[in-house]
Amino acid sequence: MSLFRRERESASTVKKVFAARINEFLNRVDGPGGGFFSRRGSSLDDVFTWGQKLLDEKKILEQQLTQCVDQWQDGEKKIHKLTKARDLAESQLENTSLNLQTALTDINKEKMDRERERLETKQYYESSMNRLTMGHSTDMQKAVSRHREDMANVALHHKEEIGRLNAYIDKLVGQLLINQNDSEAWPDEKLKVKFRELQRLVESVTSPSLTEFRIPPNQQLGLHLDPANFVGRAGRGKSHFLLKNKIWAIFREQFFTVPFGFGAFGPGKAQGELMNIYFAWWKTLDGSAGTASRDGENLTIFRRDRLANKWRSATFQSIGAALVANGGRDLAPVAKLSADNVNQTATRIISVLSEVSKLSDGRVSGDIEDEVREMANLCFSIALQFGIHTAQLRLSVPDRGEQITIGDEFRDCQDGERYKGTVYAVDLVVVPGLQKIGDGGSDMTTKHIVVPCGIYPELPNS
Repeated sequence: MSLFRRERESASTVKKVFAARINEFLNRVDGPGGGFFSRRGSSLDDVFTWGQKLLDEKKILEQQLTQCVDQWQDGEKKIHKLTKARDLAESQLENTSLNLQTALTDINKEKMDRERERLETKQYYESSMNRLTMGHSTDMQKAVSRHREDMANVALHHKEEIGRLNAYIDKLVGQLLINQNDSEAWPDEKLKVKFRELQRLVESVTSPSLTEFRIPPNQQLGLHLDPANFVGRAGRGKSHFLLKNKIWAIFREQFFTVPFGFGAFGPGKAQGELMNIYFAWWKTLDGSAGTASRDGENLTIFRRDRLANKWRSATFQSIGAALVANGGRDLAPVAKLSADNVNQTATRIISVLSEVSKLSDGRVSGDIEDEVREMANLCFSIALQFGIHTAQLRLSVPDRGEQITIGDEFRDCQDGERYKGTVYAVDLVVVPGLQKIGDGGSDMTTKHIVVPCGIYPELPNS
């Protein structure tokens, strides 16, 4: 029945049905939001338009696919080419590796041959050198020993010669720079030169090169020469420092026990006579000096009074002039006092040196005795300047164990100023320093170092 009904449907009805189905299809193509067919005319035209669009897009896709295929084919060709190049490189690398392995094998063999030859050569020369060394070792040891001894003697003699020449230069400089007589106050430069000359004479007499003053291993110094056991601490090789200390100690006892020049003529009677001159002058001022004690405490006026220093300087200049008159050969009592003190000083020093020389069965030579007398006379001249100068001259002698600083005022007797600024405890005063305090007038306190003090420092655990 429905079939017959369809036959009876009109063409317009069929058209509408197909138009509805076309629209339904186009709606499915466009989607719910509309798109290409959002503004439609004839449904059939839209189908044709859509089909044409599909054909156009198909052509574009075919063109793109063709390009992709071409590119893929080009890539395959390149991959094939690179694969061939890789295979060739691997083949060449394998050949190179084989060649390198062969070369390394040859090199290792060559190295082993060379090492074997080197070892054989080394063993041969070592054996030869051992034979030569064993054959000449005794001679070499003797030669080295003789060389070291010669070098030590040369160095010692060179040092002594340099010291002698420097002292001679200082002496010449002093003679050239200073042209006044010894009864006048010496300027600082002459004080320095004369004090250095006295140091040089002491150095010469106590030189380590003088075998007669070396202490044998089986001998000991007495307590009167080494009461603090310096040689026991420092060693016998430093005994010359102790001799210097003993000589300077004698100088201090004979010439400097009282300050301001009043000790220049020695202790005892001579010193008393000088102090009598001072007491007589002081008594004229206040009449109270008759019972004063005769020591340095009564000389403090010279530390503060300009006129007192002028009187002292004039008094000692008069004494100096009396000594200089006729070359010191007049019969003035002061000349006898000075000569007695100088002789006593020389005798004491020679006695010490003689005692030390007897330890090694030696004796003090006449040349050394002459040097001792020369240094005693020079020390007296320096001591007299302590009275002639209006300023205060004094020796710098720190106590054993006292803390000092290496620098302008103190020097290490071995290292000099090498360790400047280092603080040491004093073990031994090898040579006193010479200082000048003020000018005796307007300045009574300023300290000037004329010559530094030389000390032997206290060693650790000494």
